[in-house]
Amino acid sequence: MFTKEGEVPRELPIVAGRYEGTVYVGKNHIQFAAYREKKQRFATGPGAEEASRENIIPSKYNQESTLTRDVQRGENQFDFQLESK
Repeated sequence: MFTKEGEVPRELPIVAGRYEGTVYVGKNHIQFAAYREKKQRFATGPGAEEASRENIIPSKYNQESTLTRDVQRGENQFDFQLESK
């Protein structure tokens, strides 16, 4: 997700390790997210488990991300190397 202060975040889906799309010109804060389904138990008995989602990307790349990129007019290419720890 590319976010420019004061603007609506732009989500760019990652497919086969690549992403593309239109984002705001200027400094953008970058966050990554990938979710998997997770069952949670809230009580006992029938229907006690509910499906929820959990982000499998480390928080240093989403809520705690300090990644930024300065987007220029025209084509830009930004490559990111994410580490699992």
